[in-house]
Formats: sequence, structure tokens, C-alpha cells
Amino acid sequence: MNPRVSMDEERQLLATVEMFKTLTKSQPFDYQSLEILAEACKKLGKVEEELYALKGLVAAFEGLKRISEAVDECAAALERFPDDHELKATIERLVAQE
Repeated sequence: MNPRVSMDEERQLLATVEMFKTLTKSQPFDYQSLEILAEACKKLGKVEEELYALKGLVAAFEGLKRISEAVDECAAALERFPDDHELKATIERLVAQE
């Protein structure tokens, strides 16, 4: 458990994560749900799941042809995960599309 999260909040966040994981699997371009999922994972300290959600968010914006938003989200994700090679390659590809 994240020490900054109460037991009740942790339960709510875990339920949120499960609900939004299911939702985003069936609706991969639902960027609002991906944002919620990433934030909930971050609060819970679920780093790998947060990264997965952030990459999904970038992909959602790219799929919606909202390239500048995809670049912004990818840059923000790189600030949090600067060593992620997939994010580095993605931002290069996206910038080339702008």
C-alpha cells in the first residue's frame, strides 16, 4: 500500500483500476478512461500498469489523429519514465508526423 493512501482510498482505487482496465480493453481510444487509469495506478504505486496506461493514452490520441496531444502525453510520460525505449521511439515517430 502507498503510505499516502488510506485503506478506504486504496480499496476505491483498486476498484477503479479494475473497472477502467476492462473498459479500456474494449474501448482503446477512450483517452479519458486511460487518464483515470494511469492516475489511479500512479496513486497505488503500480508503476508497470501506470506505464501501460500512459502508452495506451499516447496510442489513443495517435489513433484519433490528435498527434500534438499524443506528443504532449508521450513527453509527459517520458518525464516520469525517461529510460523507456518504446516511449523514446514513439515520440520520435510522432514528432516526424507533426
